Amino acid sequence: MSRTPVSFEARSHQTLHLHSQRTALVHTTATLAARRRAGMAAEPAWHELTARSQAVRRQTLSNLGTYLQQLESALQARGSQVLWARTSAEACQFIVDLARRSGVGHVLQTQSALPLEIGLAAALQGAGFTLSPTNQGEFLAALSGQRPTHPNAGAAHLRIDDMVRTLHARLDMPVLLTADAASHVIRGRVRQAALQSGLAVMGIDLAVAETGTLALFNDQGDVRLTAALAPVQVAIMGLEQVVPTLDDLWLLQRVRARSASGRATSTYVELLSGAAAAGREFYLILLDNGRSHLLTGAEAEMLACIHCGACLDVCPVARRVGSQPYAWSYPGPVGAVMAPLLLSAEFGDVADASTLCGACRSVCPVGIDLPRHLLAARERRATSGRGQIRAPGRLLVRTLHTPARYATLSAINRLGRLLVGAQQTRRWLAPWLWRWTAARNLPAPAPETFRRRWARQHAPAAGAVANA
Repeated sequence: MSRTPVSFEARSHQTLHLHSQRTALVHTTATLAARRRAGMAAEPAWHELTARSQAVRRQTLSNLGTYLQQLESALQARGSQVLWARTSAEACQFIVDLARRSGVGHVLQTQSALPLEIGLAAALQGAGFTLSPTNQGEFLAALSGQRPTHPNAGAAHLRIDDMVRTLHARLDMPVLLTADAASHVIRGRVRQAALQSGLAVMGIDLAVAETGTLALFNDQGDVRLTAALAPVQVAIMGLEQVVPTLDDLWLLQRVRARSASGRATSTYVELLSGAAAAGREFYLILLDNGRSHLLTGAEAEMLACIHCGACLDVCPVARRVGSQPYAWSYPGPVGAVMAPLLLSAEFGDVADASTLCGACRSVCPVGIDLPRHLLAARERRATSGRGQIRAPGRLLVRTLHTPARYATLSAINRLGRLLVGAQQTRRWLAPWLWRWTAARNLPAPAPETFRRRWARQHAPAAGAVANA
């Protein structure tokens, strides 16, 4: 779970060699994408719903300060304490201090990307506490020493035999466990931890400004168990995760569920409005961590994200490398844009790991133009001096600057490929392109180049010239 700024290429090599994990992740994301398409087909007004969702998110971001103040006032009126954390360090320090004051040994954590963003596990461990995920997928990912792979399926990269081996190695469970038995073991461990813990950290999905309602969406019921048992509860949310009204909440929940898994709604929708009983403590952390700065720039649109995971399910890069090479708590195209903005410019190379195919933009239910932001991230890296074009790239740029050089290079390449044949095309190409063609097939050259065909089709007819 290290954030060491090693290159994305180096980090991804470690996961690409794990064939079983890559196969499992491709299968899971393909299944989720298929369910999403089926869910959209079952929703006649899908385009209307997404258009309304886009309008809600953009209107909310335009008046974010007003809605956050409303949310704070509504929660404080019911006895909850609201804290504004400017940085990850401030958020972690508050939770660590609260754990010390509460006298707990370990802390529960419901499914959320925010604890990963702020580095909560490391902060608690450094203070002598442990963090126990309540979601089964995140529990397995933590046991295997990895980050959750997917916002909707934390162990999407693990096959059942991988899960069983992890449970056997870490919990001394039998190696002949079935999938149901493995799930039962994990559920028992989570419930045991919930009964023993006195402090829970819960990631909020959306909060309603007008009522102070905090919504958590999940499919396993762990949030309900945690909220019912933990005497001290800390809810954490990003500044952008607020909506004006309850109607807006139901709209975005409906769109998010369809986009995430094709369902009409999440299995469990928990609505919290403060401490559930007298004598309990309830805190809400409003995390900035660079978000207010983003609101003033061209990247403000990124804060409209509702974390459905649809872009990850269709990204040809993220589907194969998983979450580990990404520096951000949220993998895929969103993480590639947000990591250099909110963590460090050292992670700017993640934006290069994209084909710019536009699949992420086509499935985003709130209309975020992710390819545009990826290109902007590349431009920022290049202008900062961190991104350097390698020698072959510089040579190609100089060649393409003049029509004569381009025509010469094209003719040489075309002649060489025709002479050596399709089977040997890869070896004919320059050595620095061999890696690019290792997984791609180049078609045979066309009988006529585009330039010649254009010149022939647009050349003036002989008769027209004579009569001119």
